[in-house]
Amino acid sequence: MAKYEVHHYDVGCVAYGPYSLSQTIRFCRKLRRQLQIRDVEQEGPIILTTAGKAEERAVGAVLLGAFLAFCHNWSAKQIRENLGSREAKQKFPCSWARTVQPDADLVMTVQCCWEGFEEAWKHGWLDRHCLNDDLLMDIACQKYDDMVATYDAAWLVPNELLVSSDPVTTLSDPNPETCMCMLPSEKGIEHKVSKTDSVAHGGAMMTSMTMRRASESTGKACATPQSFTSELSTTTGTCEPPCMVHEDSDEESDTDSVCTVNKDYKTNVSTEPLSQSSQGKSYVEFLLESRVELVVRANYRQESGMIKPSYDGSTLAPFGIKHEDVQVLDKHGGLPKREDVARVLKMSRDSDQGQGAILFHCKGGFGRSVVLACCILIVRYNVSGRALLGWVRVARPGSITTPQQERFLCSLSGAADVLRYAELKAGETESSGTTGSSSGCRPGCTVM
Repeated sequence: MAKYEVHHYDVGCVAYGPYSLSQTIRFCRKLRRQLQIRDVEQEGPIILTTAGKAEERAVGAVLLGAFLAFCHNWSAKQIRENLGSREAKQKFPCSWARTVQPDADLVMTVQCCWEGFEEAWKHGWLDRHCLNDDLLMDIACQKYDDMVATYDAAWLVPNELLVSSDPVTTLSDPNPETCMCMLPSEKGIEHKVSKTDSVAHGGAMMTSMTMRRASESTGKACATPQSFTSELSTTTGTCEPPCMVHEDSDEESDTDSVCTVNKDYKTNVSTEPLSQSSQGKSYVEFLLESRVELVVRANYRQESGMIKPSYDGSTLAPFGIKHEDVQVLDKHGGLPKREDVARVLKMSRDSDQGQGAILFHCKGGFGRSVVLACCILIVRYNVSGRALLGWVRVARPGSITTPQQERFLCSLSGAADVLRYAELKAGETESSGTTGSSSGCRPGCTVM
């Protein structure tokens, strides 16, 4: 089987999870092709095997569920009835778990992923044609992989909701695959320092960008603890980074703080960019091509693990892109307040009128930003938080970084629960154009 990975994070730990969307789509397409060959040649059944470990069995069950949902239009209930409740009840640890948890403490199940696949198929969150054609599959999956590698971003719903890390964390990355500049006017300026210019800090290789804006202070580099990801074969780990608290908070550190997800800015990467076309685009050009009309920042301007302060949001205005700060404290599970959710729902209503996409980001683009984006999707499509928990773990591996965030999503059974939490009435979030229909994506929909 392929390995579970979170791109840009390569240190193993106990966490494992469902494969990425591109890996899942490739599996579905390959299995469909093999079944077609079997039907023609009248061969025996195809058997999916794993190495026998519980985590691999869970991942295999997710993949089979994806195939049945995407290629046979099965509901999550039908998948459960045929694959069995034992498979459905298998659990995954939280994305960034550092220790083995008792099964009773785990939240996300295989069933969550199946429910997510059902909603994705029903609402057209992926291009169905790529499941029938190898070329279309390759193009769609390559677009997904390139977006993750170059911009550390992924669509939760194509052309509607995009999540990413703070652009500064991407621009600071010495890996030449990543985007090199924020604005089109900065193209041609060398932003990636050479390997010999990198400095060791806090046990990780870090680098500072040569680009600076007059409106931003330099900021001090923060120690970057080990980042985490895993392979399916990993069952134990010793990653024990210190808990980090963002520097803008007036609250004191406590034992309930979130161990934040920080990058290792390493230089032992390939010296060739992913593609010439991707390398030449600024982050703003990426936003414009993605038809992003609103960027919502959920992190603070300077947080532990960030090499330099976040960007100046006002620089997006000349390009017709609105910017809003809905800063969520990276403590106590990293959960948004009621007023935070109310604000983003009203922003979503206003954005719907222009039919543009929204980009949510926090520092890493896995926790706070994804939770806020999920609140919008639950209201737009009246789907359950459980289904979205499963879906986002596939659409953006590494998503949902704390058990508190997992439990929060699972407590939301539909739009009414989100509105109740935000203390809003239904009419306060309605817009003239609805995106929550089953008619599919907006024009130009791709796999993600």
